[in-house]
Amino acid sequence: MLDPSRHGKPADLQQIVRQSARVCALRAIYRTHDRNAVALRAREKQGIRVEPIPPAVVRALKEASRIELEASASADPDSRSVIDSLLAYRTRVAAYSVQADEAVLKVCHGGPGMDP
Repeated sequence: MLDPSRHGKPADLQQIVRQSARVCALRAIYRTHDRNAVALRAREKQGIRVEPIPPAVVRALKEASRIELEASASADPDSRSVIDSLLAYRTRVAAYSVQADEAVLKVCHGGPGMDP
């Protein structure tokens, strides 16, 4: 949360900026999901199969991300605060996100005892 004494912005303007940022982020996520779905279908029509990323590559990407995030967090206190918040959020919602996504996919595309 922004400290008004440090940033000199009234609380109402801070809230407007926070809400605007949330809306922009959600819009970008939804737009990205849509574009990726369209691109995936186009590739399938061309006979291109998208394969899962090999576990060793995923591990290497996670480690590279960890190193970069730590370097950025060490650069200044504001970056540290943002990155710590991001990592705490990711830890807090990870299990729920997997369960929620699986439930939505079952409902939308069928599952045991369900019609798609």
